[in-house]
Amino acid sequence: MADLPPTLKNLRNRTIIPRIRGPTPQLRQNLQFAAARTARFKAEDSFRAEEDLPDPANVQGDVYILFPKVAESFLFFWIDDAAKFKAALKQYNPTSSKEVTDNLVTISAAKERGEIANVVQSQIGFSRAGLNKLGWSDSVGDERFDGGSMRRDKPILGDGRQWDAIFDSGTVHGVFVIAAPDAKQRSQKSRDIKGIFGEGVSKFRNIDADRRPGENKGHEHFGYKDGVSQPSIRGLTEPRTGQLQCDPGVIIMGYKGDSVFDSTDPKVAKRPAWTKDGSLMVFRKLEQDVKGFEDYCKQNSDRWKGFWPPGTVGKDLTPQEGADLWGARMIGRWKSGCPVALSPYRDSTSIADDPDKVNNFDYTVENQTGPSDIRCPFVAHTRKTAPRNLDPYVDKKFLESALVVRGGMPYGKEYKDAPTDPNRGLAFVCYSSSITNGFFRQTTEFAGNNYFPSTSLIPTRHGQDPILGGPGDIFDVNLQGKSSIQPSQDDNDIVPGKEVTLRVTSKAGETLRVTGVAKREEVTTFKEDFFVTSRGGEYFFVPSIPTIQQIANGSPGGGGTTSKALDIVFLQDATGSQGPYIDSARDGIVNICNKLLASNKIDKDKLRFGLVAFRDYEPEDYSMLTETHDFTPNVNIIKSKLADLIPKGGGDGPEAQTAAMGDALKMPWREDAHKVVVLITDAPPHAIGESGDGFPQGTPDKQDPIKHTKDMAQKGIVLHVITCEPTLTKEYKYASSFYRARAQVTGGRVLPLSDASKLPDYILGSALETVALNGVLSNVKARITTNLMANRMSVHECADRLCKELNDDNVQIDCLHINDSYVDSDETRRNIDIWSTADSLDDARSKIKSADNTTLKTASTRSSADAAVKVAPIQRDHAMRMIMQTYASIQ
Repeated sequence: MADLPPTLKNLRNRTIIPRIRGPTPQLRQNLQFAAARTARFKAEDSFRAEEDLPDPANVQGDVYILFPKVAESFLFFWIDDAAKFKAALKQYNPTSSKEVTDNLVTISAAKERGEIANVVQSQIGFSRAGLNKLGWSDSVGDERFDGGSMRRDKPILGDGRQWDAIFDSGTVHGVFVIAAPDAKQRSQKSRDIKGIFGEGVSKFRNIDADRRPGENKGHEHFGYKDGVSQPSIRGLTEPRTGQLQCDPGVIIMGYKGDSVFDSTDPKVAKRPAWTKDGSLMVFRKLEQDVKGFEDYCKQNSDRWKGFWPPGTVGKDLTPQEGADLWGARMIGRWKSGCPVALSPYRDSTSIADDPDKVNNFDYTVENQTGPSDIRCPFVAHTRKTAPRNLDPYVDKKFLESALVVRGGMPYGKEYKDAPTDPNRGLAFVCYSSSITNGFFRQTTEFAGNNYFPSTSLIPTRHGQDPILGGPGDIFDVNLQGKSSIQPSQDDNDIVPGKEVTLRVTSKAGETLRVTGVAKREEVTTFKEDFFVTSRGGEYFFVPSIPTIQQIANGSPGGGGTTSKALDIVFLQDATGSQGPYIDSARDGIVNICNKLLASNKIDKDKLRFGLVAFRDYEPEDYSMLTETHDFTPNVNIIKSKLADLIPKGGGDGPEAQTAAMGDALKMPWREDAHKVVVLITDAPPHAIGESGDGFPQGTPDKQDPIKHTKDMAQKGIVLHVITCEPTLTKEYKYASSFYRARAQVTGGRVLPLSDASKLPDYILGSALETVALNGVLSNVKARITTNLMANRMSVHECADRLCKELNDDNVQIDCLHINDSYVDSDETRRNIDIWSTADSLDDARSKIKSADNTTLKTASTRSSADAAVKVAPIQRDHAMRMIMQTYASIQ
């Protein structure tokens, strides 16, 4: 371990020590910085050129160093006016990690003088809902955060009790973290922030936390020293002897150790550029039952005899010593902070007070191979959440990826002062680049997993973390030996030590399988109990300071779905029957452009139109196959091209839609734009099985519309098909199901149109709906991928779940509402499934056995007059389109 930097010499008990990289003007002013420094520290004054490390000036201050504080406040807020909030954000100055380092130097110097440094610090974080409210809807690359509020994860986290009102609705937009040397200065900083943001925020709610007084300083309400097991960040902090370490990217996005940054899997989308130097913060309000905990330890105070080493010389433990030992084995440390792995039977303040001993341990035992629980139980809280030396059963890098930096403070009155007031506990905070890998893994896969840590090749049930865990459900099922499926097999008895799989039926009638190793039930009077209750919490993104400035200026930094750019291409059938539609598109395109810009979803200088007109292949049509007009921001150019387009020809029925799709794919689409193709036609493409097709086995150039739409989906291009009715449905057997299936694959839809004058409304609505759905998809794509790949759900099961979850979260989007024109048959639905999943036209044609038999509703019920864009909840059709788009992109 490195010696403590001289400038921080009075902070020797601090677990996280920032690496001092050189004297700054502020440091010189605070300390009258001396020129005489050791050669070692001089060598570390500058960043090594080959190191890719976060700049502490860019990272908010509580993320990896943690604010020094006596009083803390978590000021939660709900944004009312995004524009006013952004204007206020320009006046807000968060504390950087570099400033925290400077503040620690100031505090160290003040301690030497016997004074208290008046250092007040703050930072800001945004929930997923808060970022969306501000127009920053790109995925940050974390399944838990992008999936919405923590409220969705409440059952998985084991939170069975009522949450506080702050969190129960799952609508909080963000939080300010305020740290101060006393309550008075904390309150003043809170008032200052409310004064800055008051016009843009509808309400504030706070949770105040304070350092406990006197000898309880640094301890939580159960009495245990908090924050001892912090990790050291390589290159950013000075490691203490034995301290767990991790790469910077485990905590801070965009660096080595960040699982998304490190991934070489092409299916893992890279984080937007604006997430770099940011981190993900988890806040959880954990209520502590102090009396229950103390009584529980007293009730088990004589259990020390069961694990006291044989032959130990010395007096027996007193009831209080026995209670303290029982509590220490639950936590994994004594109240002083001393690990039971180093002092398993009595507390040792000499170890606790030595920063180079308090973390210098593992769980090995002399003369014993493999993990042991002789000194520290496998279920101890610190052993569950910060596991060590599980080789060869768990990889070290896997354990490292689950590390978090933990902050937070006790809240509520002292138990001795208000024993009947239950409102006390820990305002828990942790930081990492991945909630999925960090907090969520620690809480569900480690603490809440009866079989963790892995201590042998055969799963062994240890039990749950006594602090973060909870009682599991036990279902009594009477089994009389033999299996009901194979009663003739004598070796099918249920015997101890043998793996057995049980088939059970839930109350809902669902058949489930339960696999495990049969064990004799142990008769014991011991009852495991739990004394921490979650009262809710939320996930927050803590952006870098440059990104805060970008948010304030309203300029998304990463493109993607937060972009206000739109590339839209019309594939216009130019055959003889299309005259009214070409005229309508020509006359309405300027209005389409103006309404798109007026929606505030697209920037004026970021809207481009393109056009591909098409007729047919020779010899069906000699006048034109396709005519392509590249992207232009000048809508009048496209209007002119439409005016020059003379409808004629038509030939065999099916037309060259496939060639038009191929041309559209070749156009120079912008990576950071929403991408939309609108196909306007009254005929199908060639080779889908229609009679009278001049190219029934495929077009002369061998292009395939199924492959083209898959390519569109993979490029993020959404295809909408506007079908001219009643022609398409009455004259063609498969066109309806084909277009609906292939549009859905890209995230688009088929829009049946019987009134050509309404065409501009359909084009406008389809574009706005695409922009809105793209925003939702960016937040849920990781969840969809998990359900499709890891959970092996069908697309229909996935759509049902996604629709329910988004409706539970009250997600609403701009929707194009039109009257449903189609009446589908069973054959139609079957064909849609075939066209959706086919790899090629040849593959699909071999499976299509019957015509669609789709009919149209009467003219009175399918009028296009009701077409309109309205804000409405997500429908199952929207969910299915997002799922099919995701499915195509990961194939």
